[in-house]
Amino acid sequence: MSAEQRGFLSTTQAQDAISIIDRGDTVRRHYQIRLYAMSELDARKTAEAFVEALADKAEKIRSYKDHILMLQREIFQTKQEILEKEAENEVALANLRENIKNVHYLSTDEAKQAISELNTMLNNLDIELAGMKAKLQAIQEHRERQKIINREGILLKLEDMWIDLLIELKVAEARKETATEIRMRAEDFCKKMGAKKAEFQKNVNEYKMRVTMNEQEIHQFKEKLADPDMETLPLKVYQNKVTIYPVRAEED
Repeated sequence: MSAEQRGFLSTTQAQDAISIIDRGDTVRRHYQIRLYAMSELDARKTAEAFVEALADKAEKIRSYKDHILMLQREIFQTKQEILEKEAENEVALANLRENIKNVHYLSTDEAKQAISELNTMLNNLDIELAGMKAKLQAIQEHRERQKIINREGILLKLEDMWIDLLIELKVAEARKETATEIRMRAEDFCKKMGAKKAEFQKNVNEYKMRVTMNEQEIHQFKEKLADPDMETLPLKVYQNKVTIYPVRAEED
């Protein structure tokens, strides 16, 4: 090749010097490939060199092995990044736990257990409150009757019961209000921690997917190496013909 062609190939990215323009659509099981060269002579020599390189069985096997080694290094690096990312996630979750106000849960499991217990408590309080309100209603009805018949002793006793029950009702309502607030904080804690965990897990899953894809690619290359005739059969140029097209120069 000319010095201009060697310079072109050494300073040009592969996708700019070599492009696949047809992947078997025109001629089955054949690729149509376009090579760029500085002159007609360079085009002929570049095409010959390209065909020779593709037909080099030993070179192709070496390139497969090199690619496997590169993928194995990428897998190792990605797994290291996964470990680092998981450690970062733990620190971030710990910081989030510290920054969520008015809660002291160590994990979402602990918060979920608290929510379950608070739900049970609230159900019991609802039953208790319903009973108290029914008692108040019954006492009120007795008070009204006693006022009519003017039985002062019984009326005073009913008043005491009424007051005691009102106090118990206020206490139960306060307990319910506090339990409801604590449950809301626990639910908010679970929501925030869950969202952050999902965000982190999505990030880690992307790394793991990269590892999986690299492992699959390694498996494919190893299969090719185990049966090299499948991928390294002698190269055939369709109709043993290469066409040279002129490239129109850009006008200033």
